[in-house]
Amino acid sequence: MHIVDKVIDSSGVLVGEYGSVEAQEARKALVTGWDTYDREAVRAFAARFIKSADNQLAMERRRADRLVALRKIEYED
Repeated sequence: MHIVDKVIDSSGVLVGEYGSVEAQEARKALVTGWDTYDREAVRAFAARFIKSADNQLAMERRRADRLVALRKIEYED
């Protein structure tokens, strides 16, 4: 893992069912636009990071949606 990954991955306190989704969206926003940098290494890092962030976002959204749905079922009965 690169030092840049470590810095970007630090998120602080996550709040609510969608806290990790919001944190991942914020991380992705940090590197959006890096694909226009002159250095190929920066562009390659951004492409890898954004692809990984998209995968994480999909996973975290599904997890949060399931949790919310289960809580609705639990409290509606």
